[in-house]
Amino acid sequence: GEKTAISRGDIMVAGMNGFDLKLSAEIPRDIKKEFILREIRRRIKELYNQQLIVAELENKNKKRYDGALDAYREIAKTQEEKIFENRKSGLLAEKMIESYLTKLFIDNPQLPFDIEIADVYDDVRRKIDFKLSIKKEYVRGVKINQHSKTGIQFTLNEEKIPFKEKQIENAKRFMKRLDKQPVDDLVLVSMPIKEIQNALDKWQAQGKKKSIAGPSEQWENTTKKEVFTTMLKKLPLSLNINPEELWESIQKQKML
Repeated sequence: GEKTAISRGDIMVAGMNGFDLKLSAEIPRDIKKEFILREIRRRIKELYNQQLIVAELENKNKKRYDGALDAYREIAKTQEEKIFENRKSGLLAEKMIESYLTKLFIDNPQLPFDIEIADVYDDVRRKIDFKLSIKKEYVRGVKINQHSKTGIQFTLNEEKIPFKEKQIENAKRFMKRLDKQPVDDLVLVSMPIKEIQNALDKWQAQGKKKSIAGPSEQWENTTKKEVFTTMLKKLPLSLNINPEELWESIQKQKML
């Protein structure tokens, strides 16, 4: 049959998109090693999240009116579902964005970021969907702290922005009491993506031929750019990040 070019990033996010890959002998050893390590970390995080939810719900010291407990219960309901089985737009968007950005950063090593998907505690208590950290010194006029890390929370619903902003402020106050700060800053990114359900339908309709990179592969290029640049525009000004320049570097990398 017709062969489709598969990138390093495609392989690394396959597990996030529900695929159980068996890498063939011709795949380079370094890619196999990275894939195995990423899959081990991903599966350990899944188990950790499951145990953390159990521990939080069984903790007798928690206040009965603690709103986080409701969030943990909702997440627990989804843990038995297959990837993309739950069609709530918020959950679908979160999974698609995580996979898309992970692949994007792997396939574009010139980008100055690493992405870390948050665990369930960060998600519920600290309102962090994932963290972006500077992976090397990035210079645009000034030098920045190599270890700078920003927590990102996405929302699709613009009507919820005031509520989400209040949550973020509460989370920042909570984190200030910690001995070790999990992030240097926490930002809210509003992203009214209209293609979520449609992208999933198109992807699933491809059956066995569907891309291991997930449903976000079905997004229009304008949506891919918007997700990337809108997020970067929310990063602290001190990082001196130019989203348009970085997007151009991604387009140039595609041509190589």
